[in-house]
Amino acid sequence: MTRRLRRHQDFTIELTVSNDDFIRPPRDAQRQWLLNRTLEELVDQLEHLDAQARDYVAGSDQVRFQDRTQAELDDQELMEDWQIPVMRAMARIATASHGDVLEIGFGRGVSADFIQAEGVRSHTIVECNDAVVGRFRAWRERYRDRDIR
Repeated sequence: MTRRLRRHQDFTIELTVSNDDFIRPPRDAQRQWLLNRTLEELVDQLEHLDAQARDYVAGSDQVRFQDRTQAELDDQELMEDWQIPVMRAMARIATASHGDVLEIGFGRGVSADFIQAEGVRSHTIVECNDAVVGRFRAWRERYRDRDIR
């Protein structure tokens, strides 16, 4: 049985893994990293949800939320509030060694900006959409002094 505890000023998260084969990579240190990373991501999400909850209005429970999983979304809808903290957290993790980073997909370059802000030796981006490749080229000009491919 593995226990993990993460204390925050507003809450405490306790994770108890009762199946020793659950999340079992080859090394124990890898498992600990994965479990700790999971808790950190949950803390980030809970902090963001706490901030969002303050924007709710009394009586808003009557609003019908729509399933948009198959809807066509405009640019503003694509970058919803919750995505930015998640992308920042992912960039922090991916750049922890400040070594070489491979990013699949450029999109609008938001995650690429976060990666550059953290600092890496090199940053390779794989993108197959021609329209996006044009945006990538314009974005890369802002980082001329960096090793970006």
